[in-house]
Amino acid sequence: MTLQDVLALVPGFAGFALSLFLLWRTELRQARMSLRLLARPDSWTVTMARRAASVQATEPAEADLVLMHGIFPVAATNDGPRGGAVWNLVAEIHGLGAWRLRWFDSGQQLPYALPGRSCEGWTRTAISLACDFETLGEGLRELQQPGSVTFRISYACQGRRGRARQKITSLDLPRAALLAALKNAARFLDLATCQVVPRCRELATTRFAEFNMASYEVDVLTKWALLRENVDYVTVPDGSPDRLKIAIRHSTGQVDQGWAVGAGRTEDVLERIIESQLQLVSEVHELRNAAVQI
Repeated sequence: MTLQDVLALVPGFAGFALSLFLLWRTELRQARMSLRLLARPDSWTVTMARRAASVQATEPAEADLVLMHGIFPVAATNDGPRGGAVWNLVAEIHGLGAWRLRWFDSGQQLPYALPGRSCEGWTRTAISLACDFETLGEGLRELQQPGSVTFRISYACQGRRGRARQKITSLDLPRAALLAALKNAARFLDLATCQVVPRCRELATTRFAEFNMASYEVDVLTKWALLRENVDYVTVPDGSPDRLKIAIRHSTGQVDQGWAVGAGRTEDVLERIIESQLQLVSEVHELRNAAVQI
């Protein structure tokens, strides 16, 4: 066979090889699923909550932690010719110490299936970060440091040969951007007071231990000490002139008896409770001034 004869066969072999490749690509190849974190959230929501509660708190005295909640856009793609699925999604964050992952929700029913050669966007993939009040100062400081935070989602999917495999998609977010998002979303939250709450609770428990007060009364005194408003502590009648309790008087002169403590104690004891409360307020003021600002 001459060289000319061999060259004449090349187009035929090339066409046969191309046919085999197209057959594998269009018919024999399996699903090829993948997820991709596309961008940072357009905005974040910042709230307060109790550790064991499912509802938000409205004031620092009733909360234990700060939450940052963001929606991440995600693309789900199947490059293969056949339908496939993803499952076992797990989120992680790297680059933070005081902040931790509170919860993660893909917004999809798992396993999530896609037909061949298709792509869909996930618009409800939510990641929530939490920072305890006890470590909030540290958490704010670390967001002020250079570097990035990595958001990562690992998942199981079907590969080219149809076998299950583990994949990862990740997104880096500068700490400065996360701090800016926190500052913008938390402009109505008193983060300085949040940092003070754990210490205020400890001080209140210690200062009022000698009076054998009920826990709800200590909680009320703690809330009073955390108020930003300047109030006076006064004794008022509790049903009869000879029975007194402690209430607060606002700067308007109005006495708020909706919150009251110390009922049934002598006037001398009530005065001592007020004295201890004023000392607690002074300490809270100093702690608040020393809190980390953003």
